[in-house]
Amino acid sequence: MKKEIVEALVRDLMKKLCMKEEGLDDIMHDYTAKSSQVPIFRHCISDMVFDQGNALRPEGEQERKEKANSQGSADDVPESARKVFFPWEDVIGSMMEHPDKVTLHWRDVCPDCGKRLIHLEFWSPHWTWRALCGRSGPMTICLDCPKQVSFDLAIMN
Repeated sequence: MKKEIVEALVRDLMKKLCMKEEGLDDIMHDYTAKSSQVPIFRHCISDMVFDQGNALRPEGEQERKEKANSQGSADDVPESARKVFFPWEDVIGSMMEHPDKVTLHWRDVCPDCGKRLIHLEFWSPHWTWRALCGRSGPMTICLDCPKQVSFDLAIMN
């Protein structure tokens, strides 16, 4: 899919998730970060906390993102968007980095709202691969709900 179309889908998704549109640059910076200021194993083990959907994130990152959010609070996010396989920021980063792996399917519809689903090849952020905890696989999301409908683990390091 063309990068411009994927970017429009991402911006619509961010709006529905009450994310600040200008935050896309921060999302991409975090997604493509190849290293961190702390040693990689310390970062993976002692500086991690659970956030929404039990997805692992560096401690303090979620709080920073919540402060930057000016369009709404975490309470404004639809309930369907809170049950996730991976943090939405990582899904958005994957879509933006791999726009050619994003497709719309006419036959596949959301089990909740009946709208068509977006298929993508999800890749976890760069730092997860360096930390030997990277994940990849096909994912489907509903842009209208918004909801992460399915994820099938295909690659794990």
